Amino acid sequence: MASDKHLAQLKLGVAAWNEWRQKNPGIKPNLIRAELNDIDLHGANLRDANLNGANLERANLSGANLERANLSYAKLNVADLTGARSGRGLVGMGRFAMGRAIRGGSHRRKPHRGNPRRNRPELGSLERYNYARWHHLGGTE
Repeated sequence: MASDKHLAQLKLGVAAWNEWRQKNPGIKPNLIRAELNDIDLHGANLRDANLNGANLERANLSGANLERANLSYAKLNVADLTGARSGRGLVGMGRFAMGRAIRGGSHRRKPHRGNPRRNRPELGSLERYNYARWHHLGGTE
């Protein structure tokens, strides 16, 4: 379960959260199974955060720092991951729902006849990783 202290700090807003993270660099936030759907975390420092099983549906994670964040089993339906930084140390993207970046337009393109891999939407690096894991687990669009 998520730490009540960490969850309360996050709900104070991104500015307060980032300031708290800067003052406490050794703390690894425990947000396991936290209900964070529809939350605005634009630009939040979630580096090293444990978001295992967290509900991040429709969350705005654009510009967030997700380096070494544990997103195993996190629900990322329609989460905005535009510009989110993941570095190379993103921990386990096990079973989760597809989290696409919201780009304001349609995510579907006209199907390509020859190569089925070219039918996937244009995504950023974190979204490409999510898409690859989701597709590997048998997801369908």
